[in-house]
Amino acid sequence: MASIAASVATGRIVRPHVVSKAQRGAGTDPLEGEPILVTSPENQALADQFLDEIRHGMAAVVRNAGGTSRSAFAKVPENLRNSIYAKTGTAPVFTHGTAPADGPYAAWLVGYVDPVEGLPGIDRKLAFACRVAFSPSYGGSVCGPIVRDFVMALYEAGT
Repeated sequence: MASIAASVATGRIVRPHVVSKAQRGAGTDPLEGEPILVTSPENQALADQFLDEIRHGMAAVVRNAGGTSRSAFAKVPENLRNSIYAKTGTAPVFTHGTAPADGPYAAWLVGYVDPVEGLPGIDRKLAFACRVAFSPSYGGSVCGPIVRDFVMALYEAGT
């Protein structure tokens, strides 16, 4: 899921890697780095608008009233909060009668942080994915604080 968020962030196909390209060498995946929306030149503006709409919606999750993870990021410094793009998700994996004591949901939050405004000392977009199995609640309320704490640690280390 983090690679999907990274692809939305960059507009290109991104494959997950543990080390940088300089450390791992050239990859063998011919699609890595290719645009995620391949279209004719006359439709490129529409494809770009489509990606912008997705990014706008991901920004609203964290920043706008009613955003499903807004409360988790409410006290994050504004410059950092304005560089976070996310999408929450929740899936019921059990009925309430058969759910484990921890909870009936699989909760998740995926997205990326644009370092231009939010993360001093980091020069690239950072994708993230958080999943909590057997969650008692929804993606934004369970994974939001986990991602927030992770991003804040990066932010505080860079300031």
